[in-house]
Amino acid sequence: MEGRRAAGIILGPEWKDTTKLQIALIEAKAKQSQYLIDGKPECAAAFDSTFISTIRTVNPSLAKKLGK
Repeated sequence: MEGRRAAGIILGPEWKDTTKLQIALIEAKAKQSQYLIDGKPECAAAFDSTFISTIRTVNPSLAKKLGK
């Protein structure tokens, strides 16, 4: 669920400012990394998978730009 929420933040606005997009991506990565810090690698993997698949499904062109 958290992966979808984080993807929703990325997918919401039209990013005209790449710096703000980069900050949003860093914040999403920080959420995923917290699972690793907490010793929950399976949750980190689920977050990452859901985040990427949501972006690919909703906005394939953005996913390509992000290299996902």
